[in-house]
Amino acid sequence: MAGPKDRIIIKQGDITDMEVEAIVNAANTELVLGSGVAGAIRKKGGDTIQEECDNIGRIPLGQAVITGAGKLKSKYIIHAAGMHLGGRVTEESLRECTMNCLLRADHSISCDWDWGRRFSGR
Repeated sequence: MAGPKDRIIIKQGDITDMEVEAIVNAANTELVLGSGVAGAIRKKGGDTIQEECDNIGRIPLGQAVITGAGKLKSKYIIHAAGMHLGGRVTEESLRECTMNCLLRADHSISCDWDWGRRFSGR
């Protein structure tokens, strides 16, 4: 029987304004918060998020890491590396970073979390 921790809640809206445990950023392997959803996260969340990403450094394609959420209402950001900087997401990289994102959330935080529209390919 599924309990509250075993549920994924999908919400629509501006993920930078949501009061949730974590939001997911469709990241590049360099963890550079450029434009789109990542840019909105950087703009509203402040410089500390990019600083944490810089301290982590480059991550392998398909992996995911967690940082604090800076000034955002959420507590954490899960950065799922589905592409190289300037590259494109492939079906395989999307599958891998989705799985690693879920595993990272399961092992690191107890959370309800939101997927950015860009991450879902919409």
